Amino acid sequence: MRRKGYLILLKLMMILFLVNLISVSISNASYIVLQLTDDDYDDVNPTIDNSGNVVWKKHDGERGDLFFYDGTSTRQLTDNTHAEGYYQFNRRGDLLLAIHDDTDWDIFLYDGSTLIQITDNDEDEHLAQINDNGSIVWQGGGDDIWHPNIYLYDGSSITQLTNDSSNTWGPKIDNNGNVFWYGGEDFLLNNEIFQYDGSTVTQITDNEHLDQFPKVKDGNIIWTGFPNDNGEIFTYDGFMTKQLTDNSHTDQNPEINDSGWAVWEGIITSSEIFFMMGQTFYRLRMIITRTPILRSAITGRLYGAVMTILPMIFIYMKAQQ
Repeated sequence: MRRKGYLILLKLMMILFLVNLISVSISNASYIVLQLTDDDYDDVNPTIDNSGNVVWKKHDGERGDLFFYDGTSTRQLTDNTHAEGYYQFNRRGDLLLAIHDDTDWDIFLYDGSTLIQITDNDEDEHLAQINDNGSIVWQGGGDDIWHPNIYLYDGSSITQLTNDSSNTWGPKIDNNGNVFWYGGEDFLLNNEIFQYDGSTVTQITDNEHLDQFPKVKDGNIIWTGFPNDNGEIFTYDGFMTKQLTDNSHTDQNPEINDSGWAVWEGIITSSEIFFMMGQTFYRLRMIITRTPILRSAITGRLYGAVMTILPMIFIYMKAQQ
């Protein structure tokens, strides 16, 4: 029994040595910092894609234009008197932009060489999202700003997904082309979740409470529902809906990954973070408090690295039991 304990201790010491070696290698790695701008204007809100392309907004005091750095040179994407608003890269490097033409907001796409105008009308387009294949969803038009329609651009044409006077809001799109949104006739009391799968619109939820703020990742969808006075977390995997939480506190702001693992915020006495992998979920604050036993055995710098790794090891082992 004592020998087994020594072996476990030896393995732990080997893990700590390797973590320390990795952290030292990272700390000694060289890197280069480039100053991309040097002018009298305000350069703000930079974003970067996986290839290292960078976009930011330059303000001259009255308006802002967008600039693009491709790793070698900088080019100006927009040069007009209009306002440039939201912009977002996908993993392929396509850049989604919302630009105001002094009349309304329109959707543009920059593919690395050409700025393409997707919409050109007298209606505002809002809450645009792009997936990694270049498909774009947004809301706009409709009877008024509170009753917009949902639109999909698939790379070649625009399809209007909704056409009624009910509230539709917050479209999201995954990499499979599924589009999700929430809405309903009684927008403040009873929203439902809807899905467009490329050919058909399906109502995912059908109940008497609010369902809203869906987030999606490749066929998995997660949202906040209000069956009682507090929020609960729900998921849909393409086949069935599951209620992940059922308690007396509010759960909100969920996110989900491609494997269906989820995180969300639970408000108990203060906001706490919860994590679900498979069929088990954990309160991360409680998991992290299990690791201070290592504090007396290792240095402060290495302690930080171990604290980052051990909670994930614990979660994995717990989920396999």
